[in-house]
Order: sequence, then C-alpha cells, then structure tokens
Amino acid sequence: KYMMKLLAALLVCIYTSGTSAFKVEPLINIDASLKANTTSLKMGSSDDIPGIVNGWATISDVDPNGIEAKKTADKYNVTVKPDNTYWLKNAYTPFIGKKFIIEKVEIQKRTIYNTLIQLLVRTTSIRWQVLSDTQGNENPTVVRSMIETASLLSITRQTGIAKMVGWGSDKVAIVTDSKPIFGQDWGILEVVDSSDTELVIEVDQEKKGKFKMFWKLEE
Repeated sequence: KYMMKLLAALLVCIYTSGTSAFKVEPLINIDASLKANTTSLKMGSSDDIPGIVNGWATISDVDPNGIEAKKTADKYNVTVKPDNTYWLKNAYTPFIGKKFIIEKVEIQKRTIYNTLIQLLVRTTSIRWQVLSDTQGNENPTVVRSMIETASLLSITRQTGIAKMVGWGSDKVAIVTDSKPIFGQDWGILEVVDSSDTELVIEVDQEKKGKFKMFWKLEE
C-alpha cells in the first residue's frame, strides 16, 4: 500500500507538472456561483447564444481562426450541426454543475498518455465537473467546458480543462483540452451509454488515443 501511494504521488506530480494552454482558475466550488468560478471563453457572438456561430464555438486562446477545429471535424468524420440545437440540449445538459468520479478506464488504442491516465484512475481519485455558459451566464443550460481534478492524500489539484467546440449530435462533441503534461489536444468525446447517475464516454484524441471513461455521479 505504501509503495502504491508513493507511485500515485509521483504520477500526480508528473500529471500536473508543466504549463497549460488555458488559464488555470481556482478549483470549482459547486456550492458557489458557476458564473463566478468558471473559466472564461473568449468567443465571438451570435443572436441566440453568445460565442456560437453556425454551430461552432471559437476558442480564441488556442484556435482563433477555427483551423484546428475544422481539421478535427474532418479527421474524425464529424459534421457539426450549423445551429444551436445540441448546444441547448445534449447528453451533459442534465448534469450541469455536477461532479463525476472516473471509476475505470478501458483502453482501445493504447498510448503512453492514456496508460498514465489509467494508472492515475487506479491509484487516485479523478473527477470531472460539467460547467455551464460563462458569457455572463445568459445561457445557464449551455455546456461550454469541463474541469478535471485529481485528489490524493487530502490534496486536490486541477489537472485539465476541456472545452466544447461543436456538436455532431447530442452525444458527440468536438473538443479541445489542455493538461499540463500533455499540452493541447484535439478530438471527440462520445457518450456511448448513460443513466441518471452514470456516463460512459469514449475519448478519441490525437495524443491521448482511444479509450472509454466510466463516470459515476457524486451526490
């Protein structure tokens, strides 16, 4: 057990080392206002949802012209719906403000990155929180981003930020995320199974490869 804790501590140090392309905010407090705690997205404008134009959200800090987003859509054969339908209602919408813990990871296409994620899930507590609109909270039901944290020995650190860029369906999102050790990554998240308390999400990204995350809702 002692050696496992040491290994887990080392993994967390590695996982959280380096710099993130996105601004790192204080850890999210779900009892406080989401408006005050979420990471700001610098986007454009549209009539219905600020920052969403023809179904696309522009991530100004890493892809101001939307070039990487379009490349990702082509690579993964995802056609982004050119309206706000899936921004307003998708598989994550019922869970805005909620936290999930990753119970396990099943790797389909192994890389060094998803191997590290799998080891962390086995030795520490990795959580994701679904966040709503950050544009002045005009649309509190619009899922813009998700925050990842890792907890070990009573210490919790923010380890990643994922931002939605466009939706191919209510279950398939093009995303870009940033983790200190991995840097910027692009790909898709697909909710392949869900219930009132669980989500199974298939990740397919350039650096992190392909794997499934099994999320369980924390009450």
